[in-house]
Amino acid sequence: MKDIRIVTVSWNVEELLERCLRSLPAACQELEWDIVIVDNNSKDGSVDRARKVADAIGITPRVTVIANPDNRGFARACNQGIAGHDARYVLLLNPDAECPPSSLSELVRSADARPDAGIVGPKLIYPNGNYQESVRCFPTVWSQLCILLRLHLIAGWLPALRRYFCADLDATKEQNVDQVMGACFLIRREMIEQIGGLDERYFIWFEEVDYCKMAIERGWKVVYAPAATVIHHGGQSFGQLFSVKKQRMFNESLGKYFQKWMPGWRSVLIRLAMPFSMAIAQAIDALRTGAQGWLLWLVALIALDTLSLATVFFPSARSIGTVVLGILMAVLASRKPSLGLAALLLELMVGSKGALLKITEGSAVDGGTSLRIVLLAAFIGGWLFNAIQYWFGKRAQILKTLREAIRGRWAWVALVLVVLWGVIRGLQLHNPQFADDANAWGFLVLLVPVIDLARRDGDRLIRYGKAAAMAALVWLPIKTVLLIYVFSHGIPSLSQPLYLWVRRTGVGEVTLVTGNLFRIFIQSQIYAVFAWLAFCSLAMVKARREIPRVWWAIGIGSAISLLVCLSRSFWIGLAAGGLFLVAISARMLLKAFGMWLGRVLIAMSLALAIILITVAFPLPRVDVGSLKDLFGSRGSTTDAAAESRWNLLPVLISKIKTQPILGSGFGATVTYKSKDPRILAKNPEGLYTTPAFEWGWLEHWVKFGIIGIPVMLWLLLSIAWRVWKLNEERWVRVAIVSSIVALAVVHIFTPYLNHPLGFTVLLVLEAFIAHRPDVS
Repeated sequence: MKDIRIVTVSWNVEELLERCLRSLPAACQELEWDIVIVDNNSKDGSVDRARKVADAIGITPRVTVIANPDNRGFARACNQGIAGHDARYVLLLNPDAECPPSSLSELVRSADARPDAGIVGPKLIYPNGNYQESVRCFPTVWSQLCILLRLHLIAGWLPALRRYFCADLDATKEQNVDQVMGACFLIRREMIEQIGGLDERYFIWFEEVDYCKMAIERGWKVVYAPAATVIHHGGQSFGQLFSVKKQRMFNESLGKYFQKWMPGWRSVLIRLAMPFSMAIAQAIDALRTGAQGWLLWLVALIALDTLSLATVFFPSARSIGTVVLGILMAVLASRKPSLGLAALLLELMVGSKGALLKITEGSAVDGGTSLRIVLLAAFIGGWLFNAIQYWFGKRAQILKTLREAIRGRWAWVALVLVVLWGVIRGLQLHNPQFADDANAWGFLVLLVPVIDLARRDGDRLIRYGKAAAMAALVWLPIKTVLLIYVFSHGIPSLSQPLYLWVRRTGVGEVTLVTGNLFRIFIQSQIYAVFAWLAFCSLAMVKARREIPRVWWAIGIGSAISLLVCLSRSFWIGLAAGGLFLVAISARMLLKAFGMWLGRVLIAMSLALAIILITVAFPLPRVDVGSLKDLFGSRGSTTDAAAESRWNLLPVLISKIKTQPILGSGFGATVTYKSKDPRILAKNPEGLYTTPAFEWGWLEHWVKFGIIGIPVMLWLLLSIAWRVWKLNEERWVRVAIVSSIVALAVVHIFTPYLNHPLGFTVLLVLEAFIAHRPDVS
């Protein structure tokens, strides 16, 4: 009879398995031994490698390999290896264990000295030599509830957890315990003959706990024997699974254990806690994906808005928060500039005017340096440091890259020259508000790092950008719905501070329209126009296929934002983009018009239902206004905003006539009669002087002269044409070109192509094109 049969279950761990095999001859000195490797359908060549290693180290006669055609789980695979053994002991040994010389010989000697020991476990250590906790008490309902809810990560001091993890164990002393870890698990032959193999109801986890429980119930002892030491490299075999899958399998095995050993209320309580554990696992899984996980960006957005709201009445705290975020951006941009650029995009998509936080002087609430300017400056500095390091000593390559970057982007060059002309004219004419007017155009400085990063780190930049954009498109409608609820229900403790927050940060506007119904307009909702067009394009091109759930969420969310914003400019732009989308896809649309229209109507209906449920929610109870009156209010052109815009039009035309060819430069102002209540409160006559104009295309003419409009149109057409030539799915190209049309039309009435929110669209598309140098 042999001394020991070693059973190792492998699954895609060929390198670890090789190290384990090579350690066995020295570990089993003076022992008669053999090993059965049970492979659970590995895809990495573990079986072939195990055979080659066995032949190389001369242990082939001792090695048996069982190659399963599927993954049968740990317990069932172990029983395959145990079957037919002719040894005094069976050792269940993980492939991620490494056995030092004489370690298994010492483990057998410890077992021989304890005839009452049915199971013996060695002292496990990490590769660095530190002790690895491998002894635990049997699970209790309280300890497992803590683990399901992840309390062991933050509250290991809880008595139930300390007992379960044997926190007071003397790791140098041999002793009887409840259970030892299955990574190195020595079983006496007589016990196997008495109680059989492992319980095959467990696929993974709790099979060794269950076996220790059965052993003690039958009168055997479970012994921790530190005289034998084995290196355990951790759970790499199972660590290949995502945390959600890992949690699901853990829950299944835990449930079976409690049903077997502690049925009744304890088992029920464990089952009730499992959905919470899965929700936590989902969150952890998303966070583990790092910057690629849109949920991580969503958490960052919520944190940013929360910080903004918490500090809006405390200027010093706002200043500190702005400085800290600026420092973080500088560090991030210097090390991972693509990630920093995506973070900048994130703030733009939700921050509207960029003043969620700002550096203010003393107790002032207005003025100061906005978070957007701080982040932009910090990013440029960090990127520049990174770029200098990257391009240092590559002078010839720099010149080639510059030529390639300019090629195909002459419209951008023309726009830069036009902007410089606006600067020259503004200075030449001594326009008083020159700096305030020109600073938004300074955002175009991002064009250089965008092209640089798209070319040298394009895949990551696009991946990070997509995740950030998706998070913003999810958060915008959520924030909109929260604001609808608070203001429609008139919750005093929330509505007043939220209103002040919206106004002071420039996030948007909140206006009572009728009854308990408010207009929630957020400047960043312009992105909902593009998201809705993308949803419509996807629904059309993939009319006969399933739409991903995340796109349903984005489609419904963007519809909510577009309905509640009550922006006629957005609606007209959306109509123009939608008509263009239909026109260029008419043939495809005719094939599945009913399916497409049905999906669009479902998304819009669900958006309306969410709005209605939000305003009619009975806690606290309210008298619901008429949605018909809400949306009907935008059919009039006699409201304050519309009248002000029409009053501005003839004034702008007169301003153009003063400098129709050369333009008036940055800082040029006009004075017109506004109906805005805030202006009337300061000036009853309503006269308002400003360098910011509602009619976007006319503003280009005012400031840049006759070349202003043609150059911007050239840029839009250039980007649209280059996107259309990309080797991308048709729905993506249709959505992008339709969005460019929508943006151009929105700009007629509400200027976005003179603002970072609009520039961001163009820069994102340029990055999208630039990371494919063959078409740029």
